[in-house]
Amino acid sequence: MKSTISLQHNILYSCGYQKIQSTEHYFPDHALGIMLSGESYYFTNEGTFVMKEGTICLMRRNQLFKKLKKPGPNGEPITLISIFLEQNSLQQYAAQNNIPKQSAYKDTPMIDLTGNVFLKGFFDSLMPYIDNPKKLTAKIAELKTCEAIELLLQTGDVFKNFLFDFFRKQCTVHVD
Repeated sequence: MKSTISLQHNILYSCGYQKIQSTEHYFPDHALGIMLSGESYYFTNEGTFVMKEGTICLMRRNQLFKKLKKPGPNGEPITLISIFLEQNSLQQYAAQNNIPKQSAYKDTPMIDLTGNVFLKGFFDSLMPYIDNPKKLTAKIAELKTCEAIELLLQTGDVFKNFLFDFFRKQCTVHVD
């Protein structure tokens, strides 16, 4: 069977049939993802994070991970959906919602959100776009990005610091 990688705007669908694959991944933006089948092991300086079928995880931006991917126990392909929370989208969201600049986030680079039924429902709402990618317009991707951010913020206060610890450019005006 053929492997599939589809990136529509900032939403990624990946389905791979390889046996075992080891790679390095750099995440320039935060990534919120769900493992639909198979397993992925992420190795960082802080330890190992395992994503199995049904695992929902938020990954910190500017991180380098060593990653080992394996099919599921019955040979299911390695399949996941991720949404990348780009800095421009986060800055726009913060400005529209009066979220002040946050202090630097210094906790774990990967947060397990598997038990969050609202995030599970969010990912379920993305499933129809796998078979109908033309329906995932830029506007829908933007709305889905805002929905993901809002759901994370409703989950707990730590996510405000996790998502919005960027530095905004300051504009200085000199008057003579």
